[in-house]
Amino acid sequence: MRTLLTSRRASGQSIVLVALTLLLLVAFSGLGVDGANAFNQRRNATNAADAAALAGTRALIAQKQAGGGAQSAVFAAIEDYLQTHGLENGIDLQWEAFFVDRFAEMGESPVAVSNAGAPVPNSAFGVVVELEYTFGTYFMTVLGRPDLTVDAEATAVYGPLMAAIGGDLIPLAISQQAAQGSNNGDMLCIFGDVNGTCPVGTQAYGVQPGNFGQVSFNPNNAPNTTGNFNQDCIQTPAQHEDSMSRWWCQGSQYALEIGGQLWGDTGMLSNSLAQEMQWRIDNRPVGIVPVFGYSVVGNGNNAQYTIVGFMAVRLDSFSVSGQASSRWVLAERVDYFTTAGAMSSGAVDAGVYAINLVR
Repeated sequence: MRTLLTSRRASGQSIVLVALTLLLLVAFSGLGVDGANAFNQRRNATNAADAAALAGTRALIAQKQAGGGAQSAVFAAIEDYLQTHGLENGIDLQWEAFFVDRFAEMGESPVAVSNAGAPVPNSAFGVVVELEYTFGTYFMTVLGRPDLTVDAEATAVYGPLMAAIGGDLIPLAISQQAAQGSNNGDMLCIFGDVNGTCPVGTQAYGVQPGNFGQVSFNPNNAPNTTGNFNQDCIQTPAQHEDSMSRWWCQGSQYALEIGGQLWGDTGMLSNSLAQEMQWRIDNRPVGIVPVFGYSVVGNGNNAQYTIVGFMAVRLDSFSVSGQASSRWVLAERVDYFTTAGAMSSGAVDAGVYAINLVR
């Protein structure tokens, strides 16, 4: 009889131990699975905040370029991104955003991004997005934690582009006078002769001294060959071929920086570039051109232009036959253009901006 009681006690104790062990296993599994999920969700929330801040800043640029538009457009850009990119499957998402200045500071009286029709502040050069994201757990529910919350914050600011490289660049140059004296939609006529004749209704801007509005992207002013249309526009181009053909089709393999020099000795715009220019108009009409300052080093074939900014244009048409006075390129001024890169505090603001995340 005593043996039976002892056996029953041992059996009861084993059940308790098994239950405690199972509870511990569930707890450890919860910490492992739900902890890993929380880490992943925090990363998702951080990525979403980053992208939402970038989206809001792009909308901010558009509104300011339009003349100080409504904050609601910035609000909508942030909200639309958060609702459609990766955080829509959780239990709850709460967010708010504030405008920041060039130094990513909200100031003593932060201005919240409103869904109302209030105008965008003139001092706003970016936005900060703060969010809290709540999601369900898997195993930790049995421990009384049916959900977890992570938070994230991201700040994005914009400013004039410091340097440009790659396919967006077009081998033309525009003066600081033209950049600051033109508006969105203006049709600019870039020509190669002070007595040149441009189409009616366009604003003429010559590049003097020099041969034409074209520039060499090579900092060493290496001789520019004619190039090859099939190679430069259709096939993969040689990475270091210094030709106007390649630059018209593929942009620059050299980085152009604020304060750097451009050589203007590229010769008169040649009929041999007609295919390249038409290909660019048909396939990649929107791009950026360097803006050169008032100070020009040298003259004639030795002229060098100092880069003070970048401007976006949409190529329209061209003339490459006859005398220099009848050769020109028409390009429409584009209000703004955003691209990757560093920002410059000293560049002429001609509508080409870099947007940077600030931690």
